[in-house]
Amino acid sequence: MLTLFIRVFIVVTALIFLTGMQLGFTSGSRRSLLRLLLLGSIVTSVSAAVILGWDVSHENPWRVVIGTALTSTGILLFIVALLSHPSRPRKAFASEPPPSLLCRGPYRLARHPLYLSYLFALFGIAMLTASRLMFAMSCWMAVLYWYAAAMEERLILGSDLGLAYTAYRSRVGMFCPWSLQAHKRRDSAGSNVSER
Repeated sequence: MLTLFIRVFIVVTALIFLTGMQLGFTSGSRRSLLRLLLLGSIVTSVSAAVILGWDVSHENPWRVVIGTALTSTGILLFIVALLSHPSRPRKAFASEPPPSLLCRGPYRLARHPLYLSYLFALFGIAMLTASRLMFAMSCWMAVLYWYAAAMEERLILGSDLGLAYTAYRSRVGMFCPWSLQAHKRRDSAGSNVSER
């Protein structure tokens, strides 16, 4: 029974993300080679998830619970982050900064919640399939999404939004609620106090 649940859940997850990516984003100008690399990686990851999900032979309930929780968190975060945008966001590896800075909804907790949602789903599916290949693909996608996020941040910092984004970046982490810069400031403030 768990095997059937895993198969259906992975297919439904793939459909939610692929539909959302097609309908929820605008292309805008882009870096074609990087976008092509990302598209190939997405197609490979989704295909592997469905194939490996269909080939699941274990029924470890703990893996299913953890994988389902991670993947469901990814789905929920994806939908909420998309709905937080006043208009459709640009796809990854855009070559222009966004028209405005978004700091509401899940953007209060992470600067790149859409990328984070993909990672939750991918690592959740890796857990569901108990596949080292899926885990390795999830790590590869994490590198690609980190690189896309870093490129987008450089674009924003060089735009009219740069000062506001610098302040936002000091409060909110790239993929987690805390910012390394905020921690560095707190650590240095703490060391200054302890030196007195």
